[in-house]
Amino acid sequence: MLNNSNSNSNNNDIDMNEQKNNQNNVNQINDEEKNKIKEAFALFDQNDDGILTKDELITLLRSIGKYVTENDVDNLIRNVNTIDIDNFMIILNKIAPKDTQQNLQEAFEIFDSENNGYINVPEFRHILTNLGEKLTNDEIDNIITQLDINNEGKIYKEIFLTTLLQ
Repeated sequence: MLNNSNSNSNNNDIDMNEQKNNQNNVNQINDEEKNKIKEAFALFDQNDDGILTKDELITLLRSIGKYVTENDVDNLIRNVNTIDIDNFMIILNKIAPKDTQQNLQEAFEIFDSENNGYINVPEFRHILTNLGEKLTNDEIDNIITQLDINNEGKIYKEIFLTTLLQ
């Protein structure tokens, strides 16, 4: 059990308003992803009590690619007395969207070589064809159709981010 000296009896867990807001996003995680998260949680729960210590949490977050400092974790668990699986999913939800948005923004900026706020469709098609997971031409066409909503031959940064973060 993690006892946070700054907590009081009204803050036994993440406050109720924050928990309701985050619970909606946690519910959007599919069952397969939830099972993977639960498995990872169990692996790092060294004494099998269903609760992570702060050190176990830091190790788990770092093992899944979330490079957090001790101060970051202190801020994440400020209103939490116990880091059980439910609170862990809420903590993940707090950091994952920020990471995702930042990573997408950085990726877009790498390919927006002229820094004009868009990537030309032919260049974007080349990126999708040659980098990462291999996609079919139909899949690429579908992605481009969703992102080039004005049919201008340009993928705008704001549309790119908004569409992919939905």
